[in-house]
Amino acid sequence: MNDDLDEYIRLARQGKTPVTEADRKAERNHRNYLRILERDPEYYTRRRRMERRNRNSGKHQSEEETE
Repeated sequence: MNDDLDEYIRLARQGKTPVTEADRKAERNHRNYLRILERDPEYYTRRRRMERRNRNSGKHQSEEETE
């Protein structure tokens, strides 16, 4: 076990650690989150989430009425 950890640390220092698809996806999502936050610091506040939720629920209702 210790040899595996030493090997992982050695690879990490070289920048060659094995990265899973889930790790890449998490990193991509986090970068996107930071980009959104940089553009609009209040994007994830409760008030803004409620505004988006209300706006989106109104769209779905109007689409159902037209069918």
